[in-house]
Amino acid sequence: MRIHVPFEVEARVIGGQLRIEKDHGHRFVTDLVEAFPGEIDAVSIAKPSLEDVFIRRTGHRFWNERTDLDHHRDIESQRKLREAVNLVS
Repeated sequence: MRIHVPFEVEARVIGGQLRIEKDHGHRFVTDLVEAFPGEIDAVSIAKPSLEDVFIRRTGHRFWNERTDLDHHRDIESQRKLREAVNLVS
């Protein structure tokens, strides 16, 4: 993944969102946005919730109420991430 190389973080696509766990995330956001200008639509920062812990352990959310749109977004996000990895390789 393009994000792994400069930042050495693990990123997962879940529910159409790229999720990253990082200590001091509030400091990390500035570097992240500057590294990918124009590619990031929104950023959220939060302390880990019970669902975050569940996602980390299982790789998916509590509820699996997926719509066709969610499925399409996941596939499209994964395709974009694969393309990004190929650009870096």
